[in-house]
Amino acid sequence: MFLAAVAHPRCEPFSLPSFDFHRKCIFDGKVGLWPFVEKYVAKRNSKNRQKGTILTVNREVVNRDVYPQLLIDCVIPAIKMKWPARDRHNTIYIQQDNAKPHVFPDDEAVVSAGQSDGRDIRLRFQPPNSPDCNVLDLGYFRAIRSLQYEQEIYGTDDLIAAFSTMSVKKLNHVFPSLPSVLECIIGEFEDNGYKLPHTAIGKLERQGKLPLSITFDSTVYHSAVAFLALSTRT
Repeated sequence: MFLAAVAHPRCEPFSLPSFDFHRKCIFDGKVGLWPFVEKYVAKRNSKNRQKGTILTVNREVVNRDVYPQLLIDCVIPAIKMKWPARDRHNTIYIQQDNAKPHVFPDDEAVVSAGQSDGRDIRLRFQPPNSPDCNVLDLGYFRAIRSLQYEQEIYGTDDLIAAFSTMSVKKLNHVFPSLPSVLECIIGEFEDNGYKLPHTAIGKLERQGKLPLSITFDSTVYHSAVAFLALSTRT
């Protein structure tokens, strides 16, 4: 089991990743991929290793004792280290996908880690039963799985390497799709009986017109506002 964290790559016009002159690198949006593992000491010799060798194995159970510690030790420090310096004082939201081990946004230890060093890093849940609201499920994991047809991936290290070497363009293609999905959800009044929209992202990129954000249809917006107002009154 893994914990993956990504963000929208910071891009200039024509979809080129922008250079962070403070950190002397680009922000490609790949915050990190961390396996849930534990280490133990081999108690006896075998043909594969000697007694006393430190071994790493996948955790069979990931619960609320394990997950927040990975947030505190790995995810939040990685965000602080990699986030563009010009945006360091902005509020950053870590969206969780509602798995059972995930913690509440007001978890004291996680809040403390996110608020240290003058930062403002917060947790929030994605809408229930809505995997399309998660950019990983919306397209990035699919892109990683497709790598198995291009290269051999056998274990944890190979998967982490595949995540690290994935083209920034693939991640940048997923994020413009998310607002279109949200518009569909709003247009269906929070129902999930919609079809995923085709956004022609590849074509827009070739034309140098890939947007950083999508404009909502005003009719959809006003219909949703009216629906919410009616729901509040009833």
